[in-house]
Parts: sequence; C-alpha cells; structure tokens
Amino acid sequence: MQDSADSEISRLYNRGLDLLGRGDSREAVKCFDRILKLNPDSISGWYGRGLAMKASGDLNAALECFDRALSLDPELTEAWQEKGLVYQSAGNIDGAILCFSCAVGIDPLYAPGWFSKGLALQEKAMESEDYELFRESAECFECALKMSPGMTEAWFGRGVSLLMLGQPQEAVRCFDHVIESDPVHAGAWYNKGLALKEAGDRPAAEACFSLARKLAEP
Repeated sequence: MQDSADSEISRLYNRGLDLLGRGDSREAVKCFDRILKLNPDSISGWYGRGLAMKASGDLNAALECFDRALSLDPELTEAWQEKGLVYQSAGNIDGAILCFSCAVGIDPLYAPGWFSKGLALQEKAMESEDYELFRESAECFECALKMSPGMTEAWFGRGVSLLMLGQPQEAVRCFDHVIESDPVHAGAWYNKGLALKEAGDRPAAEACFSLARKLAEP
C-alpha cells in the first residue's frame, strides 16, 4: 500500500514539475496539493508547492511552503536556494544572502548557490558602495565557476565585480568568456567596453560600445 502511495506521489511531483515547465502554475499547485493530501509531511509536496507559488507570484505562500519543507529536512539545499530567490525578489537581500550561505554550507559544490550568493552580494554592494562586498561576490562567482565552468552569467557577474574593484584586465577576460559562449550578449560587450576604457584602450572600447548598441536595438 505504501509503495502505491509513494509511486503516486512521485507521479504527481513529476507531473507538477512538467506543468511548471510549461508555465501552468495553477495546475501544478493542484498536483502538489494532491501530494499533500496523500502525505501532509511530504517534503517534495511542500517544496514543489513552493516552486508553484513562487512561479505564480505569491511570494508569501512560497516562503511558507519552503519553510515547511525545511522543517522536515533542514539540509534540503534546493529549498534554501529557492527561499533565497524569493527573499531576493521581495527585496530582502540580507535574508537572501543568509539562505544562499546555508545552501552552500550544506553543499559546497552547489554552483547555483554560489552564483546566487555572488549576485546578491553584488546587488548589496551596488546599493551600499561597500567595495569589500564586491570582493566577496567575485569570490562567490569564482566558486560557482569551479563547479560549472560554462556558467555564462557567473563569468559576467565576476567581470562586473572585478571591474568595480579596479581590475579591468581581469574583467575583460571574464567578459570574453561570456562573449565566446554568447556572441550577442549586449551587456558583456558594453561592460567589456567599460573595462577597456578604464584600461586605457579607447578605440577598442568604442568598438565594443558600438556593437553593444547595435545588439540592444529592437
């Protein structure tokens, strides 16, 4: 009997994720609610419901679901990650950083956690003009890239932080990694231009700015 219930929970969970992937959060919620009727303490049910509520824009409900999942499994890395993303969307950067720190504390090889922590630290650094935070964010992006060298946005984030730290040549190398993977990344061309300008190469900088403008045109 238990095997049958577990099989149904697995089916509903996969169905819910499939619906989320198609953008149907309302139907996905129904799948996760059915899981929770079968087992009110289902970690996957609460986690999946949190994903669906987050996708629908109900951030408070999403937080409640992730908290329930974490009360059942405090070391559920993905739930800490998703809770952090919800906090970040709600403008609670400090709360987000704490959650991402929990995620990578549980699994130091979790690249999305390092990337998200780097992004949140960078956002806080931009707001506070605290350059120590840019250094910390660059380190987080570096950790993400050690686990996932092809993570384009981590190269971009690291480049931005290094540029803010006055390391334009290192920043250029980061933006080149982005451009190699995504030649039409307007932000990478623009920021490469800023880095080249700071490094004293105005002609190359202007060429980057020109291409960035063309790529940004509708």
